[in-house]
Formats: sequence, C-alpha cells, structure tokens
Amino acid sequence: MRLFVKDSEVNEGIINTVKKEPEKFWYYNNGITALCSSIRKKPMGGSGRDTGIFECNDVKIVNGAQTVGSIARAYQNFPEQVEKARVHVRFISLENCPEEFATEITRFNNTQNRIDRREFVALDPEQ
Repeated sequence: MRLFVKDSEVNEGIINTVKKEPEKFWYYNNGITALCSSIRKKPMGGSGRDTGIFECNDVKIVNGAQTVGSIARAYQNFPEQVEKARVHVRFISLENCPEEFATEITRFNNTQNRIDRREFVALDPEQ
C-alpha cells in the first residue's frame, strides 16, 4: 500500500483537473483499485450483478492513493467542483481466491513504468 504524497507535481495536476475541468476527470484519471474480502449484492434492483447496491467488506485501496488523497485535498477548498467529478473505482473480491492473489494484484497495479515525453510521440500528427 502506498501513502499519499502530499506535495507533488502529479497531485497538483489531479487537484487542478478537479478544480478546472471536473467533467473531464473520468477521462484523465486512471481510477482506483480496491480489494475486498467479499462483495454481496443487496436484493434491491433484481438479481443481476450489472447494477444495484453492493456491500463490500474489508475494503483496502491498493492503487489510487494519490487520486484519493488529491480529491480529499481538493474537497477542502472546492467541494462543489469535486461533486461534479467522477472517478472509476474497481472493487475486486478476494473471496475464493488463492492466498497470494491480493499481493499479486497490489504489485502489478503499482509497478508502472515512468512516462517520459518520448512516449507521447504517437500523438504527434507528423509521426
């Protein structure tokens, strides 16, 4: 689990997106991944799992600490803007999973390569 890095260029960018373009936050942000010991669907809204009210037990955020922390900081100063923003949250149930699965999810969700300017060359119309 990563801790929130209070002062960073990336987190300031997250806060600025929430502040200035909250309607685009969904498109710009990678979202949050949370592990749960179990997920149960409440009986409301039918028996399907595509929509409804779900009870998630023992929730732990394993990816998205910077997103969560930045949204919390933005909310202190711009609550009306935060309410306009949407963020993707993925809940993964560990019920009936092998013991090492939670560790693997956490590791693979948090081992990303650093991105440099050269990675954006594909967006250059001359390329």
